Amino acid sequence: MIKLKTLKNLEREFEFEQEAVWIESLRAEAIKWIKELLNNHLQMGLNKYEAEERIDWIKHFFNITDEELK
Repeated sequence: MIKLKTLKNLEREFEFEQEAVWIESLRAEAIKWIKELLNNHLQMGLNKYEAEERIDWIKHFFNITDEELK
């Protein structure tokens, strides 16, 4: 069993192209989550700071940069 701290831990376990595509689709979905949190955090019942904490965690886990969010 692997202990995941970031998505990179999972990437090291997979060496095949199919898994790489799966990981990239996970990252793309995480970018959508971040954009949703940025735009709709109040409708989700989150204040700005709660949304920022979740965004920071998602960015860290999925290794997402600010450039990728543009």
